[in-house]
Amino acid sequence: MEKRLTEAGMNVTGWTVLSSACTISSWEDVLSGNPTIRESDALLVMSCGGGVSVISGEAGIRVYPALDTKSLGGVCRDETLIERCGLCGECTVWMYGGVCPVIRCAKGLLNGPCGGAMDGKCEVDSRDCAWDEIFEKLKETDSLELLELAKEPKDHARKYRVET
Repeated sequence: MEKRLTEAGMNVTGWTVLSSACTISSWEDVLSGNPTIRESDALLVMSCGGGVSVISGEAGIRVYPALDTKSLGGVCRDETLIERCGLCGECTVWMYGGVCPVIRCAKGLLNGPCGGAMDGKCEVDSRDCAWDEIFEKLKETDSLELLELAKEPKDHARKYRVET
């Protein structure tokens, strides 16, 4: 991937390979392998959407997925995390600061909040409003212009669930 990005005119400042990107310590593992990655303008994460969300939540840098997740393939280590990826097969989590609105918003809204949240809490249930978090993440990475892009509805036919 480094070679392909460089050939495409991108300035690759570093790379690392992790055993898993979806644990809370993943960002520290990235930095221990190459501390200069912290100075990058953006990161390309080759993992499921869960890994992209974890790295995005810790890095404070724009994070882009390199893959379209269709399955997490089981339990990830011994950690229990909130569900971070809707496994939609059309990953656009980078447009939302690493917060997947498909799974984190009770209504799965892609173009902004519903307006029903009160004090940062969802009107549907007691979860935090995903769009409050999306706004804060985009603000933190100076990416608020992404809120102006109109997103097409997801093609849920692309979701593939293996039944056991």
